[in-house]
Amino acid sequence: MSTPRTLALATLAAISAATSACVTDDTDGAVVPELGAGKADAADHVIDRGALAFDAPRDGEFVEDLQFDGYRLAVRDGARVRVEITRAGTAAKLDTTLFVYGPCVDGMCGTEAIAFDDDSGWSRQSRITGLELDGGEYLVVVGTHDARRRG
Repeated sequence: MSTPRTLALATLAAISAATSACVTDDTDGAVVPELGAGKADAADHVIDRGALAFDAPRDGEFVEDLQFDGYRLAVRDGARVRVEITRAGTAAKLDTTLFVYGPCVDGMCGTEAIAFDDDSGWSRQSRITGLELDGGEYLVVVGTHDARRRG
């Protein structure tokens, strides 16, 4: 069993084109990207912000309504990861959401999140811990609870 590695994310992303495709999760009311049906895929509805590296924070900002930013994460088989929005530089009132999709196959990461969190981190920030993954690439999507917050 491998030891957990930390991915620290501050409020993520910057300039992106807003998407109007979203739905409300019945569990806690969080707004999630609309993933569609058939050949639709999570990667089609978020802005790809590139790869995440272990223990390397990414800084950014939510500047538009319905902003969802995606980050690629490559892991070895059996990897245990923690993905979180950190306290550093994050407004206490910002309510974030995290989704993990995958593993990606031929560039497609699936239409249903394999992990989701709304408020497990600092204040109202998101954190997913102890997520054990098969080897491959995953898509980590970051948004805000109501998809209209800034910060």
